[in-house]
Amino acid sequence: MLNDDPVWVNLSPQEIQDLRNKKYELTEYGKKQLRKLMMNQEPYPDEMFEEAQRQEDERKKLIEHLEVKKKENFQLVADACMEEYAKTYGEMPENESWMFLESEYYGTGEGQTICLQMTQANPWGGDNGDFDRSLPYPDDCKPLTSKQYRAVRGFHKLFGTWHLHGLRFHTREAFFKNYANMLPSALVKLKDQQCMLEYHCELHYNFA
Repeated sequence: MLNDDPVWVNLSPQEIQDLRNKKYELTEYGKKQLRKLMMNQEPYPDEMFEEAQRQEDERKKLIEHLEVKKKENFQLVADACMEEYAKTYGEMPENESWMFLESEYYGTGEGQTICLQMTQANPWGGDNGDFDRSLPYPDDCKPLTSKQYRAVRGFHKLFGTWHLHGLRFHTREAFFKNYANMLPSALVKLKDQQCMLEYHCELHYNFA
């Protein structure tokens, strides 16, 4: 007995084969009828295609508009973080190769979330606005975006929009001092080294 046989019916092999034949005939009949309907179907009016194209064009324009606004918001966050950094730590060292980011959120009944990131915030090679590839060499290899902007963009990609609200930049010393209990020992050993490194973590706890 095959897998598609009705095991709860007590039929002879011949009766089962007859049912299979009828099932096949009905299936073929249905396919033929469907082909007829498709062949006899009237073509869609041009208005339907025009409306579909209009909606697609509007969708693309909306996406482009949102991308522009998102980049503007990233820059606003980066500027605000740099302003707070200057008030807290002074001027950011030019020879600092890493960015140290932290965001902390607390809500009654929601617990507390701490997000940390260490990043070099290097520009991306793709077509995302970090470079103007229409410029001649070597200008086409000079990034248009700042390291602070790229750090915010990367943080957003990891943790989402909500955690941008409490985002702060820190110095290397403050970062490792304030969050040493959240950082792995292997990372702490590298804190005074100049190397390629990307690190992030998220801690959430709730006593409610």
